[in-house]
Amino acid sequence: MNFRHVSLFLAATLAVAGCGTRSGTPNGAAVQPDTAASAAHADSLHKATAGKKVYTCSMHPEIALSEPGNCPKCGMVLVEKN
Repeated sequence: MNFRHVSLFLAATLAVAGCGTRSGTPNGAAVQPDTAASAAHADSLHKATAGKKVYTCSMHPEIALSEPGNCPKCGMVLVEKN
């Protein structure tokens, strides 16, 4: 019975410890957006797509394609951008 308690304790500790980090960033650091680069990208995207239909992902607005389909990051259906 003692081994069972130790096993459950270790499993719970590992589960909680694994939930504390973010994947894709070193040491679980949050990624901060570069607002100047984002604004420049949005401006260049607007100029390049003037008069054309653009399809984007609701969750990933940086995704902008010239035809409908699915987001390459999450698979959601792309919607036409106004």
